[in-house]
Amino acid sequence: MKQLSLITRAVSVILLANASLAAAQQISPTSVNKPIHRLNPTTNSIKNQVDGTQTYIIQLHEPSVAQYNGGIKGFAATNPKTRLQTSRVANANRGKLDASASHVTAYRDYLQQRQQTVLGKIAQITGQASATRQLQFAINGMVLQLTPAQAEKVKALSGVKSVEADRKLKLSSDTSPELTGATGVWAGATLAGTSALGEGTVVAIFDTGINTDHPSFAATGGDGYTHTNPLGSGNYLGDCAGSYPSLCNDKLIGVYSYPLITNQYADTDVFPPGLPRNGEDYNGHGSHVAGTAAGNILYDVPSVGLAYDLEESDGYAGEFTFDQISGIAPHANIISFQVCLPGENDDEYNGCYANLAVTAIDDAIASGVVDAINYSISGGDEVWGNTLSGAWLSANNAGIFVAHSAGNDGPDASTSDKLSPWLTPVAATTHGRTLDLSKSIGSFTGGSGAPATISGQSNTGAITADIVYAGDYPNANDPNGDPAQCLEPYPAGTFNGEIVVCDRGDIARIQKAINVAQGGAGGYVLANVEGGAENLVPDEYVIPGIHIAASDGDSLKTWLASGNNHRATITATAGIRSVDSSLADKVASFSSRGPN
Repeated sequence: MKQLSLITRAVSVILLANASLAAAQQISPTSVNKPIHRLNPTTNSIKNQVDGTQTYIIQLHEPSVAQYNGGIKGFAATNPKTRLQTSRVANANRGKLDASASHVTAYRDYLQQRQQTVLGKIAQITGQASATRQLQFAINGMVLQLTPAQAEKVKALSGVKSVEADRKLKLSSDTSPELTGATGVWAGATLAGTSALGEGTVVAIFDTGINTDHPSFAATGGDGYTHTNPLGSGNYLGDCAGSYPSLCNDKLIGVYSYPLITNQYADTDVFPPGLPRNGEDYNGHGSHVAGTAAGNILYDVPSVGLAYDLEESDGYAGEFTFDQISGIAPHANIISFQVCLPGENDDEYNGCYANLAVTAIDDAIASGVVDAINYSISGGDEVWGNTLSGAWLSANNAGIFVAHSAGNDGPDASTSDKLSPWLTPVAATTHGRTLDLSKSIGSFTGGSGAPATISGQSNTGAITADIVYAGDYPNANDPNGDPAQCLEPYPAGTFNGEIVVCDRGDIARIQKAINVAQGGAGGYVLANVEGGAENLVPDEYVIPGIHIAASDGDSLKTWLASGNNHRATITATAGIRSVDSSLADKVASFSSRGPN
């Protein structure tokens, strides 16, 4: 089982660097440990099939607020780095851009006027005089729906610097603190002798959203630390500043969502009716990233399996319990920006929008409180050649550290295309940890020729019960299917607490357990089949279960076909955690590399 740390190193760099600079300065956070998928670097533009339009990002010639170095009569420089270089005044806010400062609001107003002028010209071409979003902090530009022909005409307008079709990108996805040196910073083992667990630091997560009610993001952690909201208690950002204040607290101080994502929840063939249109996470990747970056210190935490039903978003608890978990900067505050759809690679609603990433950067800069951004999402970096790269430069100018996944195109050299010097590409590394979730099914009685005890995998409890083969129970909810595959929920009352054996294939392993449980099963055996996948996976199921090899499954089913009164015991998972230091801190084979 590969568990990785993509931005743990980057966050620890922030912790170490700031803790060693001066006792008065304490900064920090971030990390990731999930294998992630990457989109081909070719542009995947998003078209509206109804009217032939697609989303375009229009940039104007004047620099954004975060990149303006002066030179326009009547407007002082707004780039914080430029102002620091030309001022002898000490940096009281670590180089942050203050969106409320008079010189910033003046220049921003100027950019808005310039944008309105160009929108007027665009209206003469398209008939529309409004943009989906106008941006001034990350870029000087706007997001519009245009046909390709209209986009070509807009490109020729005076004042327009570039017209870029939106791109759809893909997600890139406990020993890490020791490997990165974070535990030393926590304990104060730094040059300055200061300790830091992320206090006073705000980490922004650009991803699929966040599980707002998870204890990792509660105002008070398991160690008793109560967070301080830098905005003031009760003051929040994004959805929490509008219709959903209950999503936030003094740790999770902002949850941003965007209509391009949430409007798609209207498809009730895919999403449950009435799904709130906010930044709640229905994928899990964003919550995973946020937790490993800045999740609270928690004790005695049960492992939790994935839930395939959106209405079961808390997952299913397994038997194994972690003594302690935490993010790299557990005392940091978090702001979540939902820029990705909740689906997996093959789902209809999947991927992340480049224009939303640019918009989120704009919002993060405007907030004035973000210290670090985690972006575990694919996408080529042309340095000067695309809008998103320029927006990252604005974030850097505004005093925000950007950790960007290096990519998943390894192991060859020069496979990472994250080239911009103003962001930090972070590779995936191993941690050397293994978690043995072996268990067995045995104590067979009844029938004839019972097999020997069978070993397998899962993270569930124990059960002793009668045992049956699903292939012997036709499913009224799937009359034309193979009942042995357990592809649809069985009608209630089909089973009466028995252990039900299903063949592997076609649908999610966990879903099959759900299907037999709804029919009354008390336990579950997932048997591999000849010619199918051979691996065994220690899943958490809704009922006690075990995943076994194809040969063992054949022996079990042969026995079940003999006689009657079959009975068996599935043992509970013990869960043995170990760390092999010789396997730790290695760059993962799939992780993209630099030139050497």
